[in-house]
Amino acid sequence: MIYRELNNNIKQFFLGTFIIYLVVRGVFFTFAGIFLKEAGFLEGFVGRTLSCTTLSIALSSVLSSYLIKNYGYKKIIISGIIFTGIGAIGLVSTLNPDMILFSASLMGMGFSMHMTSEGAFLMENVSEEKRVKVFSYNFALKNIGIIAGTFLGGRLSDLLKINFTGLSSLRMIFLLFATLLFSFTVPINKITENNVEREWTGLGEYLKSYRRVVRGQVVKFLIYNSTIGFGAGLVVPFFSIYLKYTLDIGNSLVGTILSIAQMGVAAGGLLVPLLAKKVGREKTVILCQLLSIPFLISIAFPQGIVIITISFLMRSTLMNLNHPIVQNLSMEMVDEDERPMLSSLFTLSGNLTRALGMVAGGYLMEKVSYNAPYYFTIIFYLSGTYLFYRLFGRGGSKNVSPK
Repeated sequence: MIYRELNNNIKQFFLGTFIIYLVVRGVFFTFAGIFLKEAGFLEGFVGRTLSCTTLSIALSSVLSSYLIKNYGYKKIIISGIIFTGIGAIGLVSTLNPDMILFSASLMGMGFSMHMTSEGAFLMENVSEEKRVKVFSYNFALKNIGIIAGTFLGGRLSDLLKINFTGLSSLRMIFLLFATLLFSFTVPINKITENNVEREWTGLGEYLKSYRRVVRGQVVKFLIYNSTIGFGAGLVVPFFSIYLKYTLDIGNSLVGTILSIAQMGVAAGGLLVPLLAKKVGREKTVILCQLLSIPFLISIAFPQGIVIITISFLMRSTLMNLNHPIVQNLSMEMVDEDERPMLSSLFTLSGNLTRALGMVAGGYLMEKVSYNAPYYFTIIFYLSGTYLFYRLFGRGGSKNVSPK
């Protein structure tokens, strides 16, 4: 099995990835919207709060890339854990709107340090022939973490509601898992970085170096990533709210449905190497994105628990199946020393437009209907797929080099 052949750095990074995605994406990103709704805030404020986290991820990615270049991966990832944990605790410890928005931003800044490190760290620590498999395993582990977080968060929340209010039960769950987040420092601290002498680079000089990256096909790739990000921002962060208040169900069932959806994503992630080999990496992305559209339409017109669960499962699986491929393709577009910069731009472009999508999605849900954002997401997904086809589908990744 390839896992036995991986070095210690990759194994420790995998363990850390599982923990941080269980806490941040599995618990906080899933149930933060419900927590704010239970606290009396409207969908518009929920959208602004979630967008603060995502916008912070986007804007902090460039700074994270700069810090990684000067200090290395380990110190920056551990610093990110601290910021993420403090922000997560602050988010549920107050009902002051300004403090909630600040805490959401702090959490996003910390999480960006891990996200920006991810692609470049994996590329640096694995041989070329194993990269697609390693990216796929990392993707699967992230989603297994999300599964565990959504399922456990929902279950524990409903159990605590027997003796506490819905708001108090969610607050206790968040504080419990935020504490768990700090255990992420243990595996990351065991990583051994390459013994290279780092030459200090000024921030201004480092920002100028982005000119080497932002050109040619890379620009087109970032436009594609931004388009998909905006479409996702309209609906994905509101899935838990949509399920709970459209179907009138408990947190446990919300967590179960979203866990089942993530199971498909995790299982699909393990199939990526096979699909990429049989169909081709570029065709796999295009096919999966197109096939997800009918299930997105089905979610917009819910017809009971069973149908909507299947629709969530298929949409999430198909739309996320391509992530390790897209991440791998993006890292191949530039030289090794430029990968942290492109990784930060990948994070920046996708999360910046996702944050804007969250604001728009929250507004549409509050002012129009819970279904309205889905219609716009369909348009953006189709547009993004067409852009990807123009970039990769007609010539393959051999033509994407910006050099």
